[in-house]
Amino acid sequence: MTVDLPMSANPGAEHWRALLIDAAMAAYEQAGLSGLCHEGRWECALAALRRTPLPSVQPDDPS
Repeated sequence: MTVDLPMSANPGAEHWRALLIDAAMAAYEQAGLSGLCHEGRWECALAALRRTPLPSVQPDDPS
């Protein structure tokens, strides 16, 4: 399932937000198919968020 998000000033950030939401939703659904309750499904979704690799982002240089 893909999540449609409104476009913001930072399309790269929206890409990563959608990736994280998709990972969490997929983990939640898979956990449900495995018979876990809501709390167990939520824990699986959080674990998916924690293990999803993100790019290294450097803060903007104020100078």
